[in-house]
Amino acid sequence: WGGINIAGLTDGEIRTTWWVPGFGGEWREDNLTEDADGPLLGQETFTSYTSSWDGLNLVGTDAETGELTIYWWVPGFERWVVSPLSEAIDDGAPQPAGALTATVSQGDMFNIYGSAEDGDVLRYFWQPGSEWEVESLTDAVS
Repeated sequence: WGGINIAGLTDGEIRTTWWVPGFGGEWREDNLTEDADGPLLGQETFTSYTSSWDGLNLVGTDAETGELTIYWWVPGFERWVVSPLSEAIDDGAPQPAGALTATVSQGDMFNIYGSAEDGDVLRYFWQPGSEWEVESLTDAVS
């Protein structure tokens, strides 16, 4: 769709500056936190990734609850969607406590990496046709 998106946090609110060819030379700025009625995110946890179908995904931990949260949008949607991963993964799943990073691997597997408070390295992952899951990479190699 030819869009350019620049996203960041200001006091926990996701702010985006974006452009699409239909705007001509004009750029637009939006506050996604207000638009999606979502939670504030922790500055140190913010990361992003894109899908092969031009989906945009902005990830961080809820500044109030610490829950891993994804703001996501795909072409054709009128609004951004907010998905707390704690609701998609079994209760009691470990939550990241610091910086996050994300990748998309072949087959459109989304991977979000972070560390739990006890230092375990966590991987949250999803691919089309499946549910979100979490695993401790520390346990996997121990």
